[in-house]
Amino acid sequence: NFSAFDYMGCNEGNYYYFSQYTTSWTNAFNDCQQFGGHILTINNQEEQNFIESIATFSPALHLGIEKNNTSQWITGEPVVFSNWETSNFNQCCYGEFLWNDGTWGFDPNTSQHRICMEIETNGLCPLTSDILWSTGSTEPNITVSPSQTTTYSVSVDNGTTVCTDSVTVTVNATDATFANATSCNPLDTGVVSVTNPNQFGCDSVHTITTTLLPSDATFANATSCNPLDTGIVSVTNPNQFGCDSVHTVTTTLLPSDATFANATSCNPLDTGVVSVTNPNQFGCDSVHTITTTLLPSDATFANATSCNPLDTGVVSVTNPNQFACDSVHTVTTTLLPSDATFANATSCNPLDTGVVSVTNPNQFGCDSVHTITTTLLPSDATFANATS
Repeated sequence: NFSAFDYMGCNEGNYYYFSQYTTSWTNAFNDCQQFGGHILTINNQEEQNFIESIATFSPALHLGIEKNNTSQWITGEPVVFSNWETSNFNQCCYGEFLWNDGTWGFDPNTSQHRICMEIETNGLCPLTSDILWSTGSTEPNITVSPSQTTTYSVSVDNGTTVCTDSVTVTVNATDATFANATSCNPLDTGVVSVTNPNQFGCDSVHTITTTLLPSDATFANATSCNPLDTGIVSVTNPNQFGCDSVHTVTTTLLPSDATFANATSCNPLDTGVVSVTNPNQFGCDSVHTITTTLLPSDATFANATSCNPLDTGVVSVTNPNQFACDSVHTVTTTLLPSDATFANATSCNPLDTGVVSVTNPNQFGCDSVHTITTTLLPSDATFANATS
């Protein structure tokens, strides 16, 4: 039964088959003997070239030689051609053929390699036209993909003998499972299929369809009197699906207002700038600024004279001016000079005697007192005697 081997070609009358499985060297030795062949041996450069032409994929092939006897193949033939790789040659214990560069080496029996089974004949290799498959193909190998269990037969005519063989390809059931998943990430959505072998070694396809869970966004507008509060702020929290729920608040600046007024005052203490802040209709600052300037006060000065000492001095009279500020009128009164003259008089009349003062205005309009003191002149008496 060659169902576990693929025919790879013929060289110098020998047929070569690759196993569809990997195994140890000792198992490979037994499997080849079971089918009347032996593990690959290479006796010349032509055969080396042929093996390199068909061993174009991994893994490595078992080679029919043992480390304890490197001068003889397992068939008993002497080793007359070799292609050892130095580092691999120094290992233990069973031969291997490296597919990537065609060199030879040794590996432990635990190494799992493919079998290249060589079946020797005394004939010639058949032409391609002497191979006939039940599918009608005349190629050494065929690739099939049956939908049901099918038996394929082949006949090989080397000109003297016709050999036939057949292989039955059993189609085991494949299975498929389906699952639904959800994700908040758009990159996770879509259909993903994972294929693994089932208990029959066939494809078991597990298909997961992932749908996108809804994310939500809410928007709100807010106002503030503080410029630092303005702008856009987004807060992200999980929604009921565990996805992003983005709440965006756009805060705009409410208008603050300022009014300005000018005032005047006669009091220097009232002057300057005073700001009063109250909330406006939006609850923001409404700043009322009053600039108070000093109204001019005036002062007038006058000089006056008086003959009365009681009138002298400085007298200020304050009245409102045209700005309703103090208008101070200051009068300084000085005393005009009064004068007095004195005279002496005499009189023979006793009635005229004494002091008499006469007051008249002088050149300043003040009292000019003229005082006359009259004294009595003496009278005399003479006596004479006359006769007549």
